Amino acid sequence: MSVPTGGEKLVYSKTWKVNSTHTGSYTGGQLCVSNDESFLACWNNQGVSLLDIATGQVTRTIEEDKDGFSSLCLAPDDDSVLYTTSSRSMLIRKYSTKTGEQEAAWKGHDLPITDIVTDWSGGGKLLATAASDRTVRVWNPHKHYCSHVFRGHEGLILKLAFVPSNTKASLQLVSCASDGNIFVHDLLSKESKPLKHHYSAVTSVCFGNGGTTMVSAGRDKVLGVWDMSSCALVKTVLANEQLEAVLALPSSVPVHNSKGQVSDGEHFVTGGSNGVLRVWSMSTFKCVASHALPTQQGEDNSELGGISRLLFLPTHGASGIVVAVTAEHNFFFLDPTAAFRQDRLLLGFNDEVLDVKCLPNNKQALVATNSAHVRVMGLEGWDAQLLVGHTDVVLAVDCSSDGQWACSSSKDNTVRVWHLPSRTCVAVGQGHSESVGCVGFSTSAHIQVGSKAMFVVSGSRDRTLKLWNCSALGKWKIGNSMVGVQVGATVLAHDKEINCVAVAPNDALVASGSQDRTIKLWQAPGLEAVATLKGHRRGVWALQFSPVDKVLVSSSGDKTIKIWSVTDHTCLRTFQGHTATVLRVSFLNKGMQLVSAGADAVVKLWNIKNGECVNSFDSAHEEKIWAMSLTKDQTRLVTGGLDSTLNIWTDITAEEEEEALKHKQHRAQKEQKLSNSLRKQRYCEAVALCIELDQPRKLF
Repeated sequence: MSVPTGGEKLVYSKTWKVNSTHTGSYTGGQLCVSNDESFLACWNNQGVSLLDIATGQVTRTIEEDKDGFSSLCLAPDDDSVLYTTSSRSMLIRKYSTKTGEQEAAWKGHDLPITDIVTDWSGGGKLLATAASDRTVRVWNPHKHYCSHVFRGHEGLILKLAFVPSNTKASLQLVSCASDGNIFVHDLLSKESKPLKHHYSAVTSVCFGNGGTTMVSAGRDKVLGVWDMSSCALVKTVLANEQLEAVLALPSSVPVHNSKGQVSDGEHFVTGGSNGVLRVWSMSTFKCVASHALPTQQGEDNSELGGISRLLFLPTHGASGIVVAVTAEHNFFFLDPTAAFRQDRLLLGFNDEVLDVKCLPNNKQALVATNSAHVRVMGLEGWDAQLLVGHTDVVLAVDCSSDGQWACSSSKDNTVRVWHLPSRTCVAVGQGHSESVGCVGFSTSAHIQVGSKAMFVVSGSRDRTLKLWNCSALGKWKIGNSMVGVQVGATVLAHDKEINCVAVAPNDALVASGSQDRTIKLWQAPGLEAVATLKGHRRGVWALQFSPVDKVLVSSSGDKTIKIWSVTDHTCLRTFQGHTATVLRVSFLNKGMQLVSAGADAVVKLWNIKNGECVNSFDSAHEEKIWAMSLTKDQTRLVTGGLDSTLNIWTDITAEEEEEALKHKQHRAQKEQKLSNSLRKQRYCEAVALCIELDQPRKLF
């Protein structure tokens, strides 16, 4: 194997640490924005996560071990106060968002609480709760007593909202139920008025014209417009989709209609199962514009493109930002003044991370999760973009060496090629009869160089290996329709499912690994068989060619890593140390080291020369690590796995060695000072130095 030449000195990597983590922050359900708009409080697996809007990271998680939360809200007058309701004890709890400590708790209802809200227009002096017992209660949140109890609902109460008002003469609370009924509760007269109009669950309400007009949205695909002074229905508007959210926009936000002209007056926005934002005039109640989210894939696709929540951030952007939360738990930050153009995207939940590939720019990574969308995630602020096209879970991703193209494979039996700058799918490869579990790009950065064309290789559960010719990509331009990728070669490669593929640095060889425990080498581009490498006792999960030597590394379910010669096809070295399947392995440090990750949730660092494990890191993940990728400059490592966590690691070997050197120099100075003290008979000073250096024998 090659070694550094000339005056070049090889520094072995010894220590890595996690400096950034993306964990799940939102798993559906309730969420709210802080008064200063710095964070979102999100319902997360029966706990509450505080998501920093600027960094996209979870700053704090608040939870009770034996008592999950069922609803939440923030106090409008103090962002450090969070109210939650408990699903088992039925307690109302008050927490500090700064410390995460509980400050108060009191009994709420006899059955689980379904919603909790504070009076934002009144400064948070009132707190209202609704429960499965069909009652609504109003509380003094500071003295913890109930001032009002309202009954009348026959269905499960889903939504509460205080009617905004600038006068003390009007104090109303609205409750919406699963049977389509709405009640308006007057806190002064203590009377309740039913508003019967919807035939299905009412999911959201908003208010306009200073609180005198209410718009209700339901799953019966209609909007109800109400006059709050008389509690009478003014108009019924057909929405043609099941609605989950409705949001009123301030009149100061300039909204453009479908013709690009500024629409006067107040507006409100709706979102639902179609994944489309529709903007309506608050005066005419007509739809003036509609905008599809990037996840929208058809006229009725609630799983992929449904909108579940809408929020408004008044101080973000030029005139405010609309946050649309989708059924996939993604947060789309949209500019309402620019036709709802996407400003940024934060991911609320990754689910299981299946594959990751760092882009050559060292700033982004392709991530495949338990989703039909490929995620392009920033490694700095966790901003994301979506590549939308697959119709089933994406299993593997890769990118070209110039970072312009990406490829992905999916359970929908297809391979897709993407143009990354425009986030456009440019080609679809169809031909596999079962799910495609692995995919790899050729290392050539050019679509066509003489007779040599860029290609993609894929392996499937159908046991076939396919090589796709990508020369047609040279004809594609932004705005064009998709081009075809032709199958350059197909072989029935293995006896069982193919788990991994790899392409040699010179594009001359392709390697495939399978559950049949073998590795096979193929001549590209015709996929002529070259050799079969046998030695693993379980399925092969990862392969990579060395960037400097004619060797190949593999990892397997037999808990071992092996290095193979691609010239004489023999096993050169075996590494043992993992306690479970080794799922990922990569060359590091100019091919002189390896980094691996496995089902034991451990990342290991190896020296190839002596076969020793340099270090093990077992505290970053709680479940098996499915995905791992190094940045091109090899300064950062990205890992992800079954625990829905993405970790970014940095090499701190140099920092640790520098710290060790400083410590050694400092100790040498102390030892010299001790010698001087003994020689000058300064015994008090010498005793103190002996204790500090842990060298008591120096006194004798």
